[in-house]
Amino acid sequence: MKPVSFALSLLFVTHSLFASNFNQDQSEAVFEESLYDSYTQNIKANSKSLYRISLSELQKPQLFIDALWDQITTQGLVEAQNSLSELSTQELAFADQLRIEILRSWPQKATLPLTLTEKIELQLSQSTPESRRLRALLQSSKDLVASTHYRHWTFKETNLAFRTKTKEEIQDLFYRTPSAEAYNDGEYKETVRLFMFCRAKRIYPCMMVMKNKHGQPVLKEDGETLWHQPSLGMSKFRIHSSQRNGNTPSGVLTMDSVMPFADKQVSFGKYRRVILNFVPHSENEEFHKMFLPESAHSASWWKEAVVARDAGRGLLRIHGTGRIKTTPRDPHHPLRPTLGCVMQREGHVSGVTYKDQRHLLDQSMMSLDLEPIYDNETRIKGVMYLIELDAQRRAVSYNDVAGYLDL
Repeated sequence: MKPVSFALSLLFVTHSLFASNFNQDQSEAVFEESLYDSYTQNIKANSKSLYRISLSELQKPQLFIDALWDQITTQGLVEAQNSLSELSTQELAFADQLRIEILRSWPQKATLPLTLTEKIELQLSQSTPESRRLRALLQSSKDLVASTHYRHWTFKETNLAFRTKTKEEIQDLFYRTPSAEAYNDGEYKETVRLFMFCRAKRIYPCMMVMKNKHGQPVLKEDGETLWHQPSLGMSKFRIHSSQRNGNTPSGVLTMDSVMPFADKQVSFGKYRRVILNFVPHSENEEFHKMFLPESAHSASWWKEAVVARDAGRGLLRIHGTGRIKTTPRDPHHPLRPTLGCVMQREGHVSGVTYKDQRHLLDQSMMSLDLEPIYDNETRIKGVMYLIELDAQRRAVSYNDVAGYLDL
């Protein structure tokens, strides 16, 4: 217990320091990532004695379970999994109790105890933030739970089935993007709009284009071609966006500054990573609709982000990489799959040097009428739209995007 307590005390001080030096979005992102890292280190150090941890005393216990999930499902930390049999979960939210039960039987399907099943049924009969999260988690966990109760649990599933988009839909989204001036006192009015067009199969690279704070398409130096660069929103585990470490979800994500340092350069590259956040919940997702043209209000493509948010995903970023191990045979070469973040090309590959994250940061600052310098990176603000165009089995090219937009 001492390593855990010490780490949390240190993080409390660190969080206060970040809060006094950085904006609120950046401070919270730094704190959560630091807390996740601390939990990961402590799980590794105390893998045989997790039962000694009082989960109710932890800051953000959901992040602790995220770290635990990753150590068991992706790192194969068997000692930690064995230790779960004696871990008390009574003080946890119901959704997190469900996640622990899944981990206890990983990789086999979890058989839920009757007491937990009864609690789930009670929660699903209510309308609370916890019941909303539970619904999203159940929807994303059907292949992880062995239960006959699914057919009895009454909850409305969000239709996430892929549908090819029309040219009219894409043009409406790009050319008639709302200013969202009514959202949070105009927080995202006159900010960057980043559009990431993907295929239904995420193994193929996507293509990004941008609009500036004035709502104008950002052009290259020729004055005719849209600024553009490829990216990837693919999970290394090739799982759906509703699951932890799944694909980057389709929908609306806000861009809220950058991480304060370009640390962890092997994983995230030489340049500071952009912080992505979910649009908060609101009745009938009215907040989401403020960012979408009216024609998209009844569409389902952006609800992937809603389910991912409600299921508890987080720590999403746009970043590069210090790892280059793909080959030209990979459909996404030289981009690398991630644990849910948006990936940028970086490094020296096959005689070409890439630094797309640097270009994205610079272009975002210029699109905000800011000088593209290091000190202004923290002022980056905007909205990212990720939308899957069709089911073609190839990378999205600039010509594809130009064709949709009639350029």
